[in-house]
Order: sequence, then C-alpha cells, then structure tokens
Amino acid sequence: MSEDHNKDENLLEADGNEDLSKDNSPSGAIPNGETAANDNTDNNNSDMEVHYHPHHQPGGKPVKEYFLEYIMIFLAVTTGFFAESYRETLKEQNKEKEYIRSMINDVEADTAKLNYVIKGFKISLKFQDSILINLPLLEEGKYTQYFKYEFGIKGFPDFIYTDITMQQLRGSDGMRLIKNPKAVTAMLAYDANVKKAQLNVEDLSRALADIENYSFDFFNYRVLDAEIRKGKTIQQIENDKTDILRSHDIKDLDIYYNKIRAYKWIFEVVEKQNMEGLKLNAEYLIKTLKTEYKM
Repeated sequence: MSEDHNKDENLLEADGNEDLSKDNSPSGAIPNGETAANDNTDNNNSDMEVHYHPHHQPGGKPVKEYFLEYIMIFLAVTTGFFAESYRETLKEQNKEKEYIRSMINDVEADTAKLNYVIKGFKISLKFQDSILINLPLLEEGKYTQYFKYEFGIKGFPDFIYTDITMQQLRGSDGMRLIKNPKAVTAMLAYDANVKKAQLNVEDLSRALADIENYSFDFFNYRVLDAEIRKGKTIQQIENDKTDILRSHDIKDLDIYYNKIRAYKWIFEVVEKQNMEGLKLNAEYLIKTLKTEYKM
C-alpha cells in the first residue's frame, strides 16, 4: 500500500516537472514587450473610464442648438400666421370688389327706372295744371277738358328701389368689407335719400287717395257709367247736357280744387327734390365707385 502510494506521488511529480519544462520552453514564453503593452492598455482603459467630460454627455445637446430650433419654430409659426392673414385679406378684397360691382349694377338699374319715373311725373304735372285750369268748367256742364286730363290725378309711376346689394351688406355685416371711405359715404347717402323719397311717396299716395275718395262724392258715376255703356263719349254726354255731378255747390267744387292742388304740390316735391335729386345721387355714386375701384 505504501509502495503504491509512493509510485503515484512519483508519477505526479514527473508530470509536474514535464509541464514546467514545457512552460519554460522558448515557444511558450511571453515576451516582456507584449506584457508591458498589455499593462499599458489596461492602464489606458482605466484612465478612459474614470475621465469625465461634462460638456459631451451622451444624448445631450448644446444650448446653441436649442436656441436655433426655437428660432426656426418661431419663424415657421410667424410665417404661417402672416400667410393666413394675407389669404384672408385677399379674400376680403375680392369680396369687396364683388359687392361694389353688384352695387354699381343695382344703381344703374335704379337710374334707368328713375328716368322713366321722372318722365311720367313731368307728364302728370302738365295734366294737373290743365285740370286746375278747367275744373271750374264742370259747374257749367263742360266735362271734356276735365276728363281729357284726368290721367294726371289717377296715379303716378312708382320707383322700386333695387336694394339687393344693400340688404346683403346689412344682413351679413358686409359693410365692414367696404374699406374705401368715399365709397361708404356715397353708398349710405344714396340709401338714405331713397328712404327719404319713399316717405314722401307715401304722403303722395295718401293725397291721391284723398282725391279719389272725394271724387266719389263729387261725381255721379252711376249716371256717367250708364251713358258710357250706351256708347257715348264724354263730348256727346256734354252735348246732351247730361248732369253727372252730385253737387253743384261752389264750396264742394272749391274743396275738390284744393285737394287736387295739394296733391300737385306734393307731386312736385317728389318729382324735383326726390326723383331728380335721387338720379343725381345715383350718378354720383356710380362715378365714385368706378373711380375709387378703377372699374
């Protein structure tokens, strides 16, 4: 047993010596320079891990880059704001010109109607003068001249205001789009004069109704219509000395005269001050709009 144990120890000692001899051979030796290099690399790695650079942290940005990004974002937002504002301004300018063109068309239509109305008013005024001159002849049974000019107190040409554009401007708060002060002043002045004329026309209508109502008391239309159905003219009725008056009282005739005269006075005001004045306003408005907007 002890012999076997001694053999094993001898074998282990031999193997150990053989390994040591291999390690000490030239092929297994490590050069001193390589060992030094390895030592230096380890030292450098140790230094790099310990050395700290506060301005070059991983994932961080310099303050200058943040500032530049802020400037770029600010410029982008500002540019977008001004672009949108410009587009909105351009849109409003186009809408303004559309309203102006529409207003010019409306007023030109009014001018054509005013020419017709003024012409009709002038004719009626001449007929009214003739009625007042010949009215006393009714008391003598002379009806021809009265009925010849009766048209002058049977109505008047009406002026219908073309206010489509003005209604749109009021309803949609569109007046704020009209930036030109001269245009705004001329448009509002024209609109105000139209309304003033309409008020006087209402007075004229009431005066006309007063004349018509009184004529029913003054003339006997039952007799007059019966003679006309027989095919007679006013001249024939006059020649036949047919009485078509309900009253021969001079006071009633004077009342009728005064009513016609009052109607004629209002008629002249409406014709000269309102209709002719409105036509001048219309012409001025058209000229102003075309000049200011270069149309």
